[in-house]
Amino acid sequence: MQLYLQLPAVGVREAFPNEDVCRERLIDVRWPAGPECPMCRSDDVGFLETRRSYHCRACLTQFTVGSHTIFHRSRFSLVSWFTTAGDIIADAAFDADVYRLTVSDIQSRLATSHPAANRMAEIIRRDLMTADDSLMARCICTNERPAPPDGIEESGRSHYTWLNGQIIAHHGGAEAVHSIRSRPSSETA
Repeated sequence: MQLYLQLPAVGVREAFPNEDVCRERLIDVRWPAGPECPMCRSDDVGFLETRRSYHCRACLTQFTVGSHTIFHRSRFSLVSWFTTAGDIIADAAFDADVYRLTVSDIQSRLATSHPAANRMAEIIRRDLMTADDSLMARCICTNERPAPPDGIEESGRSHYTWLNGQIIAHHGGAEAVHSIRSRPSSETA
């Protein structure tokens, strides 16, 4: 639920509309001090414009912004990864009784096979479970983590209730949340 409140106010699709914006965000999140080689950790790297990859001058390794991450060797665009992760976070923020994002929904949105959509969803969920170390969450969650008011212990029942109230307020009331949760997948794409 906390990740949902950290998503961009305009939505993931609008905040990260194309591959270049997603790539720049990933570069900023992965290498705040500038690109570094994933093999030797050297910051003496050059960029190969034609291949859209980096070249380490110390160990001669070539790598991309996605090398050695959850995006490594993926055939999906970063836009697909970012939007699917946003959808998974949004789905997890709401109760499961009305609408759940299924692998079939992801499959139809990405126009891919069911096993590929399932693998992507598993990778994203596994990455998001790593809490503060989640590369995906650091990429798409652009807002500060909401701090509970004094007297509410994090991870307790009262914290859950407070977060739920924040989500409802974020969407303009319980009716708005219900209409979002009960949307068919064709309307959310």
